[in-house]
This record gives sequence, C-alpha cells and structure tokens, in this order.
Amino acid sequence: MPLIVVLDDVRSLHNVGSVFRTCDAFRVEAIYLCGITATPPSNEIHKTALGAEDSVEWKYFKTAEEAVDELHRNGYFVYSVEQAEGSMKLNQLEVGWLKEDGGSDASQEKSMKERSTSYINHLPSEASLQPSPSNHPTSSPSSSPIGETLQPSSFNLPTSSPSSSPIGETLQPSSFNLPTSSPSSSPIGETLQPSSFNLPTSSPSSSPIGETLQPSSFNHPTSKYAVIFGNEVKGVHQSVIDMSDGCLEIPQFGTKHSMNVSVTAGIVIWEFAKQFI
Repeated sequence: MPLIVVLDDVRSLHNVGSVFRTCDAFRVEAIYLCGITATPPSNEIHKTALGAEDSVEWKYFKTAEEAVDELHRNGYFVYSVEQAEGSMKLNQLEVGWLKEDGGSDASQEKSMKERSTSYINHLPSEASLQPSPSNHPTSSPSSSPIGETLQPSSFNLPTSSPSSSPIGETLQPSSFNLPTSSPSSSPIGETLQPSSFNLPTSSPSSSPIGETLQPSSFNHPTSKYAVIFGNEVKGVHQSVIDMSDGCLEIPQFGTKHSMNVSVTAGIVIWEFAKQFI
C-alpha cells in the first residue's frame, strides 16, 4: 500500500514496535522514524513488533521536518494526525488512490478532482445565467430560464404567413420580437441547452448548479500518502503540522480525548487500507 507512516518523537519502544506490526499487517510502504524515536534493532521494539521490524522498510531522520521535506519532494500528500483547528474527521476521509496503471480508480479520482476544482473556480454567477443579449431579447431575459420549454411566442417565426404556426392560435406579427439570425436553432418544444447561455466552457456538467460539496470532496487524490503520528504527550510538533498538507482527527465522545499512539496508528492505517482494498 503506497502509504508511509511517520513517527515524530515517539518515546515508547513498545509503541514503535506495535506500529511496525500494524504496518506489516497492511503492507505499508515504509516507516519514517524521527527525532527521539528508537530504531531497530532493539529488544524492546521486538517484544511488540514480533519480527515486523525486519519485514517493514524504515528510515531514520533527525527531525520530522526533514522527513516531510523528502515526502513532498517525492510527491506524497502529507497528513498530520492531530486535534487541530480545521482538521478533517477521519470518517470524512475519502482516499484518492490513483493507480499507476491508470485503471478505474484513476478515472474516478480524476472526475472527483475536476468536480471540486470546477465547482469552486467556475461556478456561474446569477448574471451569467441570463440569456446572452446577442441571442435573446434584452427586455425580458427571465422568459427563457435554463430547463424551461419555450412557448411558441418565444420564437422568431416568419411574419408573412401566420398560418404556418398551427399551435391552436394565429400568431400576429407583433408577437415576434426576437432576432432573426438563427430561428432553426430553437425548434418548438426543444429545451434550451446550457450552451445557449453564457456559462463557463470548461466542464459545467461536472459541477451541477445547486449541488453542495461535502468536506470529503476536497480531498486531494494522489497515488501516495503519508501520515504523521506524534509524541505520546505533546503530539505532533506544530512546525510539522504547519508543513503538512492537512490534518486528520479521530472523532471521540469520551472525557479523555486522547488515545495511545499505536492504537491511533492502527485506526488511521486501517481507514486508508479499507479504501485501498
């Protein structure tokens, strides 16, 4: 699984060993051990890792900041797991695994990315939804909203022969007040398409007007992720949080609002793994 686990000053060797064992279970790509975090070989790590320290790749960094720098250079999207302002609840996470072979997951996540960016950057304003002055009368732009079927009086039919429009009544020449440039472009009974209006041309269909984007829609699809777990008491360093691309937080309902770091790692890694399987 293309996920790297970063341990930022995790003091307990037993916690380190437990994280190794969890990473082995889900075949995590590697563990980055930073700061005071102990490294194998170690009898204390082995007590809880049970040999996983030999099956999971690991690398040591003097500081977690150095680890984050390397991750960013290698194209990883980095999450700090910490209770911080603006953090995303873990249950809202939608991992955008982009497969190297360009499979179905890649198409799905490309669509998700286009949906979020297109909606944010190209949401049409109320003014842009009005008919173009060059194609429709300026006196009553509200007469042809998107999706409404135009009535016979809305079309520029020939004024010389009102009998050519048998729709139950004889249309008078004064009923026609539209330009005569392309009457055939709007046949009777046809619903106007979005292209008839002054809407963004990028991909309006990917962001339906009125659709509410959920927080999970703003995840960043990529092929590689990293998650950082901090010290048992102080958590992830603030400087490391500032360098991260986002924060994840496990929803809690008790009184302590904290969990053992190895337990936290297990919950978060499983969330990534179940969306990867």
